[in-house]
Amino acid sequence: MYLPLILMFAVSVLANNSQINDDVEEPSTDLPERDQENLTKNKIGTFISDCSFPGTWVNSHGSEIILDVTEEGHVTGKYLTAVEATEGAAGEGHVPLFGQASPGGKHRTFGFTVSWNEGASTTSWTGQCFFCDGKEVLKTTWILTSEVNTCNKDWLANRVGQDEFIRKTM
Repeated sequence: MYLPLILMFAVSVLANNSQINDDVEEPSTDLPERDQENLTKNKIGTFISDCSFPGTWVNSHGSEIILDVTEEGHVTGKYLTAVEATEGAAGEGHVPLFGQASPGGKHRTFGFTVSWNEGASTTSWTGQCFFCDGKEVLKTTWILTSEVNTCNKDWLANRVGQDEFIRKTM
């Protein structure tokens, strides 16, 4: 009794999907010529940037990250913060970071984590690598969790924000 309805629904979905796919237009490449040469087409026809993670990046506050990525997508590196709630809260100098990116660089998303001052607080960033206005940019969202002493103060523990890192040129 339900089989004909299910088959009709499946045929309808397939027909709609083929119409949708037929209506998909090529992504706009109304970009300056310098940006167009840094675009490649992925398997689903969307243009993505050839932004590369490894290297040194700086945000608007002056914080610096040095990233390296293995072929398996393991992210390692160092973070030097220019922002602290109190002087010395992040520890001294560059702090190790660890994370994950797309194996083989197939996709542009990534995430990494830094543990500050022997674990008194931890920040994790997640984001994407883009090629914008002729520059490689890491656009990220971060969450900082700081240690609090009681369950009642847990609401104070987390801060969330966004950040952009631009590749540092030598």
